[in-house]
Amino acid sequence: MWEPPWKRLVERLKAEDFESTYLDRLDRRLSIAAGSNTLEKEIIEEMAYALTKSGDKINVALLELDVLRRDYDNASDPAERARLADGFNEKRREAMRARWELMVHREALGFLRHDGIEEDFPIPPQLGALKQIG
Repeated sequence: MWEPPWKRLVERLKAEDFESTYLDRLDRRLSIAAGSNTLEKEIIEEMAYALTKSGDKINVALLELDVLRRDYDNASDPAERARLADGFNEKRREAMRARWELMVHREALGFLRHDGIEEDFPIPPQLGALKQIG
């Protein structure tokens, strides 16, 4: 965080018990700046936490997609595979929406480039239901 160039002077003179109206003014200014730095830190922490939650939302959706894909691959009944494909594709839409929301969130915070987002959060292709032959 930014520190005024006169901070050391004020600290030194305060330690020497120097008395001055101007020193008092600058010392109050330092106190305000310290509170401002704390607020800035809290805001940055909240932004980081919110971005982390956005990433977690995508990771949960992608994990659920992995489970649905495993179940789909292991299912032999065409009706069950169709149901699992529908569930997979719906969860895929949720994952795509969550990834888009992360990008919007990042843009709102000033991150205009999203290099690596698609690599970090790859969305698998849709599944197709098996058609019954007969």
